[in-house]
Amino acid sequence: MLTPARRGCRVNNEPTSDRPSPGVVHLAHTTPLSDAIQGRLTGRLDIALACDRAGLPPSIRELVLQTAQATRLWRVERADVAHELIAHFRDGIEAGRTPDELIAAFGESLVAARLIRRAKKQSRPLSWKLWILLWKSIGALLVLSILLYLILFIRYHTGSPVVKVNPIATLNAPALSIPTEERAWNRYKLAISAYTKPHDDLMLPGAQWPHIPADSPYRDLALATLEANRPALEHVHAAAAMPRSATSSASRSNQTLPGPIMAVKSRRSMTPIGPTTRPRSASCSPRSESSESSRISSCSTRCSRESNTTPHVWL
Repeated sequence: MLTPARRGCRVNNEPTSDRPSPGVVHLAHTTPLSDAIQGRLTGRLDIALACDRAGLPPSIRELVLQTAQATRLWRVERADVAHELIAHFRDGIEAGRTPDELIAAFGESLVAARLIRRAKKQSRPLSWKLWILLWKSIGALLVLSILLYLILFIRYHTGSPVVKVNPIATLNAPALSIPTEERAWNRYKLAISAYTKPHDDLMLPGAQWPHIPADSPYRDLALATLEANRPALEHVHAAAAMPRSATSSASRSNQTLPGPIMAVKSRRSMTPIGPTTRPRSASCSPRSESSESSRISSCSTRCSRESNTTPHVWL
């Protein structure tokens, strides 16, 4: 059963003031859990009651309350500080010193509270110190993240990008290192420049261009188209025989190729550089720069196979 108990430092057991004794509810509210578990209602968290029981003068009583409150410690720690101060001032009064002398010797209450708080926090358990250190680390990391974000935000909105590396020159370096006479891409450019558009009748659905049968009425138009594109096909076969294409990349500002090539380079401006194998038909150029020129090459191959003769000059 919980029984009321009084706790003080060098004080009389009987109250020295006219303040009535606290009730059980008040004692339960001002008793630490450790004392309550032991079955005692000490009420030692009530600092004002402890000062009244000690019979301190009003000026010293206010100094003790102000100093304990200014420490901003845990409730139990504030009560311990108050009891230590009560014992200190009670010893001074019993030694014959006046309250004014004790207050003057004590000094500023805020300075004393700050020093007491520092000492009490150092005596707290290690688990509490680790917990505080964890939250301080999280707070520091959050502050650093916000600062980094602000720096990057300001740099992004106020700075301007500076390109220090020319990617086009880097991509073209392997191709430019190949001698000009060994670059198959130069011959392909000549082939596209020499390209001649097929007759309009070959574009009709019934013509089956470029796979025109031997008995088709459009056969003669197809052969005429192949004859007109003889120079282009010669360049294609010469390029296919070269070991490397040496294709280079270029921006639109420095392109000097004919119209068909410029249109194609805007779609595919970069092609891997590597060895080329001779295709089965002339349409298998490394980059297939024009669909129409590929169809002409396909038609040339088909015609030569159907004739079962030695390939003509356009094959």
